[in-house]
Amino acid sequence: MRVTGAVREYVRKVVLEKVRDRLQKAELARGKAIDERDALVAKAREIAEEIAMKAQEAFVKRVAKLGLTWVSDSYNYNHKLDEKGGNYAFEVRVGQDDFAETMSSGCYAYEAVKSEERSRVEAVCKEPARIREVAGQAADKLLFELELGKVAKKELDEALRELEVKL
Repeated sequence: MRVTGAVREYVRKVVLEKVRDRLQKAELARGKAIDERDALVAKAREIAEEIAMKAQEAFVKRVAKLGLTWVSDSYNYNHKLDEKGGNYAFEVRVGQDDFAETMSSGCYAYEAVKSEERSRVEAVCKEPARIREVAGQAADKLLFELELGKVAKKELDEALRELEVKL
């Protein structure tokens, strides 16, 4: 059987439809895992900012004893108030790559710092791509047989019905 682009697309679509429910569940789990991770990092950032503000207050009091008056607002080059924020002695730089459980694969410490939770989240996040890959491999196998002439049109529909995508 001659395999056209339309046939390829049809086969891939039917094969992917066989795993649609599993793929949707995996994508929902991926989104939930990412949202939970981001919420944890945001909460950690809030804690750091709270501590930094307390340190800021203590700093201002101590430098006042030296006779220095802290300017609480920041100004731009035109001597006008910078509305983006105040003047801070302490800066918070808490992000995803600062925790073993949330570290991204591009982080320098990724290989050195291990975490079971990060491994679990990564597996959940990679699951939709894995499902698509397995479905694609099943479709490619069938397409290869089509190109060899082993399957006719009526046999194609039967083969697609019986095709099992092993996840």
